[in-house]
Amino acid sequence: MDDILKRFGNLEISVSELKSQVSSMVGGIPHLATKADVAELRTSVGAEMAELRTSVGAIEAIIPQLATKADVTELRASVEAIEAIIPQLATKADVAVIPLLATKAEVAVIPLLATKADLSSLETAIIKWIIATTLASASLAFAMAKFVH
Repeated sequence: MDDILKRFGNLEISVSELKSQVSSMVGGIPHLATKADVAELRTSVGAEMAELRTSVGAIEAIIPQLATKADVTELRASVEAIEAIIPQLATKADVAVIPLLATKAEVAVIPLLATKADLSSLETAIIKWIIATTLASASLAFAMAKFVH
């Protein structure tokens, strides 16, 4: 009989421990998610993941067009060069004085001035003339040398 009582005592202790564990679990049950909550969460996470993938795809498409550090350094050098030139540029007041300085006759002459193409063809003609003159002078010198000897 002592043995049975001892077993019942152990059983009561075990049941008491189980009761306390179950009561602590029951206290947490209202905070647990239901199947519907989990399904809703999966749906919203899936939609957000799709939106995130779209955003990442858009970012990936833009990345090749972004400037690199080398591009920024090159741009910075260009801007510094421009900043160095800016103080030497004419102001609006300087430009406003120009029409007052030129006469109508001077302005009428501007279309008659030589262009780059004109200067280039003139340069070519001068070079041809120099070569021809040099050849003629050399020929004359050889002819005179032949008659002298």
